[in-house]
Amino acid sequence: MSRARSTLTIPLVGALIVACNPNADKPRELQTVKVARSAFLTNAPIFVGEDAGYFAREGIRLEFVDLASTSVQSLPALDRGDVDVVSGAVAIGFFNAVAAGTDVRIVADRGHFEPRGCESFGIVGRKSLFGDRPLDAAQLRGRKFAVNELGQTGYLASRFLNKYGLDLSDIKVVRIPATAERHALDAGTIDVVARGDPFFFHLMEGGHRLLAGGNAVAPGSHLAVLEFGPTLLRRNPGLGHRFMVAYLRSVRKYNEGPTASNLSAIGRGLGIDTADLRRMCWPATRADGAVNMRSLIDYQEWGRRIGQISRILDTTEIADPTFARRAAQVLDAEIKRR
Repeated sequence: MSRARSTLTIPLVGALIVACNPNADKPRELQTVKVARSAFLTNAPIFVGEDAGYFAREGIRLEFVDLASTSVQSLPALDRGDVDVVSGAVAIGFFNAVAAGTDVRIVADRGHFEPRGCESFGIVGRKSLFGDRPLDAAQLRGRKFAVNELGQTGYLASRFLNKYGLDLSDIKVVRIPATAERHALDAGTIDVVARGDPFFFHLMEGGHRLLAGGNAVAPGSHLAVLEFGPTLLRRNPGLGHRFMVAYLRSVRKYNEGPTASNLSAIGRGLGIDTADLRRMCWPATRADGAVNMRSLIDYQEWGRRIGQISRILDTTEIADPTFARRAAQVLDAEIKRR
């Protein structure tokens, strides 16, 4: 009799717990994280992770927000909390904004130049101008370069030109939208473009010449970085940590390469044809999210040399590696338990 009574007790206790806790069967409420939309392939891991449910697994719903076309122009929105996460190229404007008190930090790698990897960024010359002749200073001097002289493309173009004894003052800098650069090269209205994928891929599809790849020009430096604003840095760092866990989980799936699920998620997220996506070079992204601090100092030193940065910021002022470090530890511990 006593065994029968105890057997009945278990489901009765379970029923009482559910009755006393009306939220027991309710799904976990998701917290919204606002992410700045980006057309570049460095944004691919976000779409991989969203499609795989990694952010929902951490209790997060992603909301994509359209902002200004450059990462520097998006910094005020990040600082105000209009958006919580930005994927951006490193630029002089970022360092000057932080020096002026903008509360944003670089928190993880979003793609970098891997010396032994394929090229996802290139300095591309017009085929009708450069042909296949050996490059020299005379060929480059005075040419029209489509770059942002204070942004990443200006930094990389400057490093490229330095190899020929030139600098940005020796060329004509022009600014046109990335979507117009292929046509401008084809038409001969510009001579050189510095650009990353997917736009770099289409420039090369036009038969134009790769003058130098990012891997050779600035090995190890960042193609893009992940930036947090005060919402995730200060007000809700727990949410920031959960976001980072989901992000690095997404990066690790992205690093599996052009699997069917990755191609589908990235193609939908970025609006890229999957056949083209399969042929593109996917930017190398660190599975642990580690930030190359030396490269951030190198960039600032370049900015100071051209008179656009007055003070070299310490890496603690511009980056917070703790989110990525803790998230990597969580994921590595999961692997060990398997």
